[in-house]
Amino acid sequence: PIDPQGVWTTLGAGVPARVTGANGDSLDVTGGLCMSRLHHAAFEANLLGIDPDGRIHVSGELGPFQHRLMSLAGHRIVVPRIPEFQPNRDLLAVRFEQFLAG
Repeated sequence: PIDPQGVWTTLGAGVPARVTGANGDSLDVTGGLCMSRLHHAAFEANLLGIDPDGRIHVSGELGPFQHRLMSLAGHRIVVPRIPEFQPNRDLLAVRFEQFLAG
């Protein structure tokens, strides 16, 4: 997505990272999702959740985000065709449990 100034506003949102690097960095792209600033903020605030099947769930406590996020409820995220680059379902499940706990 592009903001009104023409700047890309896509951020990476982390699902629980699998630590594989010597210094504790995650080297696994399956531990992250690419999303806009709005969606990232909602995801981090547990207002938006993604289940292991990639289906989007939206919290009932959206406040000002409601009109922009409710249309996503029930849709599935688009994932890369290459399985090695797709989000890790187990990590999504852990993060989705956090969303449900709210």
